Amino acid sequence: MAAVGKYIHSSRQSDLTIAVTNAYVAGAQRQNVPLWAGNDGTKTPASPVRARLSAIYIQVDTIVTATSLTVRATSDAPGDLIIVPDTTATLSTGITTAVRGGVVLKIDVDYKASDSNFYVHFRTNAGTCNVKVVEVAWEE
Repeated sequence: MAAVGKYIHSSRQSDLTIAVTNAYVAGAQRQNVPLWAGNDGTKTPASPVRARLSAIYIQVDTIVTATSLTVRATSDAPGDLIIVPDTTATLSTGITTAVRGGVVLKIDVDYKASDSNFYVHFRTNAGTCNVKVVEVAWEE
């Protein structure tokens, strides 16, 4: 009998240091977070990928002047094939360390693709920060 119900997955890329400024930079301020992949990128999906994207979690450090982060998700590295359009969220800083923080973007998007690539692009409203962790939660 086939499985019935909702399965929640998470793809996470950590130990990153992506320097982010107040403009999108082609080929730089982005990270591929392949759906079905673990942090080491070892798992590969059956094609095509079918998912309901539910959230994007981003952790940053070395915040200088930035108070918000704008995020875009695409199926291509240059950032032209949009899955989730530009979404801006206020950076919540740490309770004990004001130069660390993050954003959580709640999304509700059905997604189907022939491969598992899922690029997340970043820019600040002003100043800079470093993206350290990007995690995408999704359901099948």
